[in-house]
Amino acid sequence: MRGSFKQKEPIFFLLMASLLLGFGSCKTTQPVQPMERYDTYFEEKTSFINIPVRIKINELEKMLNEQFDGLLYEDNTFDDGDNMKIKAEKNEPLTIVPDIMALKYSIPLDLLITYKTPLGSVKADASIRLFFRTAFDIDEAWNLQTESSVLSYVWSKKPAINIGGVRISAGFIGDIILNRSSSFIGKSIDEQVEAYFNLRETVQEAWKGLFDPILVSPEYNTWLTVNPESLSLTRPQMDNESINTTILIKAKPDVKLGTKPEYWQTMSYDLPRFEYSEDYNSNFELNIGAEITYEQADSMAKAELLGERFESGKYYAVIEDLHMYGQGNNIIVSTKLSGSYKGSIYLTGKPSYDTEKGSIDLDNLEFTLDTKSFLHKSAAWLLKSTLKKQIKDNLNFLLDYNLKEMEKMLQDQLKHYELSKNIFMEGELEELNIQNAWLTADGIKMIIGIKGEAGIKMEGSASN
Repeated sequence: MRGSFKQKEPIFFLLMASLLLGFGSCKTTQPVQPMERYDTYFEEKTSFINIPVRIKINELEKMLNEQFDGLLYEDNTFDDGDNMKIKAEKNEPLTIVPDIMALKYSIPLDLLITYKTPLGSVKADASIRLFFRTAFDIDEAWNLQTESSVLSYVWSKKPAINIGGVRISAGFIGDIILNRSSSFIGKSIDEQVEAYFNLRETVQEAWKGLFDPILVSPEYNTWLTVNPESLSLTRPQMDNESINTTILIKAKPDVKLGTKPEYWQTMSYDLPRFEYSEDYNSNFELNIGAEITYEQADSMAKAELLGERFESGKYYAVIEDLHMYGQGNNIIVSTKLSGSYKGSIYLTGKPSYDTEKGSIDLDNLEFTLDTKSFLHKSAAWLLKSTLKKQIKDNLNFLLDYNLKEMEKMLQDQLKHYELSKNIFMEGELEELNIQNAWLTADGIKMIIGIKGEAGIKMEGSASN
């Protein structure tokens, strides 16, 4: 018996091995999960934002008249060697005439003059118009530099001062007023212009604001950051109605979905060195790098798809989990199912730009080859269900990126955006579309092109 058993022993082991192999070949396996990799990189485009600035002469006149109103100058001592006290009040609005890198203007004044004589003090009134010129420039630190000087004067009403039959020359009094106004009123004009038109403070505030993410879509937690790289101005050009220049901003703006970006908090807000630029126009063209993180995409897709039930005849499946990642230029959609089929399947699609809809779509979303092969053998009914279409439709909705809402938000921002006190930016969007799309390790990256016009103007009261 032992001998016969030993003779059958090899056959027994062969039989067991065959059974094991047979069970192994019949065992239900899962599709192979595609490996994650990223091998494509697109260089982000630089944007050049040109914002024309037009300061109307009549608005500037209005502001200066409000700043320089009433008593402008008073010399209430005789101790300066000319035996004269002078009080000067503006009696009419000043008028401005533009000059090359300067403003010329006249200030009409009513004068009350007190002249000291050995016999006592003599008073007289007069009216004079002083002609000023304020030259301006900008230093490397964005400080507005002005230098005001009195050019000449004309009498509207000459002073009449008679002392013991001797008449004091109006020219003598006018020259004294001219000299004193140059140091007093001229200095006051420079101080007022510097205080009101604090260029460095205004530009610094605007520069810092360009780094601060703007929530352009609360529904999708969409944040726009301008990311400026340089800032410059064109040389001011003047005509009879306005002073014209253009702000030139070089930037790499981007848009992100999800929580508010925090990297901007560590950025340096130091203003770049001021310099003049020459080439410009009234249009702007932005190339905004936008990104939907996989985490955000998963969250939005799960909100639409988790718990969805798909049926085909007597079979059904329920989506229990879903997440996305990249493989080269393709998105991999990993989907976990329960029901008649328990396990994971994988779909792949390449994001493409639809010019008519202005959106990123995954119309070519398909099961991976390994998934399709597996389903043909083990769960062919899933291939006939609406599972793929439902996932594709919801991902297309996600990748549509809600451009209409972003466009409306940006348009509202451009209508009348206050940059600083009495200074506003106004503009109009002409076009907003997606230009390109690719995958990164963090998410779906795209370039959004924006075209339009923008300008800056001054308005309102300086006393507000």
